[in-house]
Amino acid sequence: MKTITPLIVCGTDFSDNSSRASDVAAAIATRLGATLALVHVADEADVHTGTPAEYPLFIRPIKARLKREAQRLRKAGGTVEEVMLHGEWAEQAIMGYLETHPAELVVVSAVSKTAFERWTVGSVSERIAERSPVPTLVVRSPEALLEWVQQKRPLNVFVTVDFSTSSDAALAWVAQLRRFGDCAVTLAHVNWPAEDARWLGPGKTVPLTRNTPAIRRRLLREMQKKARTWLGDTEVKVHVEPNWGRPDAALVVAATDAGADLVVTGVHFRHGIEKLSRRSVSRGILRHSLMNVACVPTSPALAHGIGRPVEIRRVLAATDFSTTGDQAVAWAFAALPAGGTLRLIHVLSPVDTYAAAVARPGLKRVNAADHRRQVGDARRKLAALTPPGSADRGVQTEIDILLDRDPARAIGGDARRFGPDLLCLGSRGHGRLADVLLGSVANRVMAESNLPVLLVRPSPA
Repeated sequence: MKTITPLIVCGTDFSDNSSRASDVAAAIATRLGATLALVHVADEADVHTGTPAEYPLFIRPIKARLKREAQRLRKAGGTVEEVMLHGEWAEQAIMGYLETHPAELVVVSAVSKTAFERWTVGSVSERIAERSPVPTLVVRSPEALLEWVQQKRPLNVFVTVDFSTSSDAALAWVAQLRRFGDCAVTLAHVNWPAEDARWLGPGKTVPLTRNTPAIRRRLLREMQKKARTWLGDTEVKVHVEPNWGRPDAALVVAATDAGADLVVTGVHFRHGIEKLSRRSVSRGILRHSLMNVACVPTSPALAHGIGRPVEIRRVLAATDFSTTGDQAVAWAFAALPAGGTLRLIHVLSPVDTYAAAVARPGLKRVNAADHRRQVGDARRKLAALTPPGSADRGVQTEIDILLDRDPARAIGGDARRFGPDLLCLGSRGHGRLADVLLGSVANRVMAESNLPVLLVRPSPA
């Protein structure tokens, strides 16, 4: 079987900044055993305005310069190919090259000038980073990267996380980076507290400029879950910051305060009106950060969930004490690994006040004493459903009775607060009538939640 050599692509305009970026690209390629394609776009933006007969004279010194730069990089011991491209715009020419030459990484300089000053962040480098089908490393501080590649010190990596698939792509790339060399990783998330108030349930208000303890706990738990899923059990730092301004500015400040050598961010591919109406966080980071930036696109496979690690550590099971509801508890326990947490809940209506009874005259009132007995009975039933052997497996079990006249609302709110990896519910059966009954609770829970749901059907008679 023929071995395919990895390819690293580096764009150059022969400026000092692009030469330093080329040094980084050559060092990475040598370490990986990859081929470095040193790419220059010769006639970008119609630099050559002479006649066709004059074109060979125009191109000859450029080829010679590209050859000298490639020879300089070969002294590091790697394989360097000289690639001369032609096109009206440099980023389009490089994108075309990537279509026919699949690469592992694209390396460009953050500040690099052509005759038309188009190799600046906000132009060629930015558009390559936003459009490239493979990760793009924008080099600002080559010394830190070179020392890391040479294994002289760890690389301080700062990863922006927004709980999207693009964040998963960034974390997956950092996991590969850590196998390449020692990295000290910080995960950072900037949130708007008012937007996250939905986790607290309906009608809750929060301060605009700070996170409540409940929101902070939830965010930290989700961040740590992301870290475990993609980076394993190795130690990482987690940073959560409330902000109601520009998230890119807050992330750049946090990365600077953390002493980051490299900021890694996922790229959202947007088109048309969406691109105009939504501010790009990755673009803001590219333009304003003082350190190296890696922009990581989401691969089609990852976008469809292929290759994404699935971790189940927290499971929420809701039962109405029907046969299928109780079977959902058994399935929830079976899905949990050793050391996981199982939360069992049952929803009861609260005690009716006099005003509620007047508003709902057909509802049979339950006095406070009877209601306390109902709650106690429900707790005992939930405790009896705790699977035998759970303690031996290190499974922690929580039980709770939720008071709400709307079971779907209560289950959804508890799921937002608990943050399970899987939600287990029982259904009423098959057929049109079952769908109607199911729709009153389970369908609403599934429609209003983005959690994976395990729906347990009745066992056949």
